[in-house]
Amino acid sequence: MERRTFLAGMSAAYPMSAAASSQFTAVPSKEKWAVVFGTWCGSARDAGMWISEGMGGIAAVFDARQRPDLKAYDHLVIGTAIRAGKGPEELESLIQANIGMVKARVRAYYAVCGNGGDRPWVATQQQ
Repeated sequence: MERRTFLAGMSAAYPMSAAASSQFTAVPSKEKWAVVFGTWCGSARDAGMWISEGMGGIAAVFDARQRPDLKAYDHLVIGTAIRAGKGPEELESLIQANIGMVKARVRAYYAVCGNGGDRPWVATQQQ
């Protein structure tokens, strides 16, 4: 998908396996970007992949459960799913463990909510 198409619509669906985020390889860039997310059902993962794609593929995408080494990245985009006003504990603990470094490198945040706990693209589409 072209970057312009992504930014104009963001209407594509990407059915992916649970481990798909670790299979994503970023395009080489002078500055290192990472999208780090916390998710329960995969919606925040999908949004993170779309964001990286919209950036031209320069950002590596990580699930907080992978415990990525955030020190290796110059810029961070942090994303989360929200349930009852909170994000996943794994993302919160990753941020707290790296709080000083994260504060200096975060360039954007995103939040995904509203799928009702359903796995994305299956029960949600049927409803």
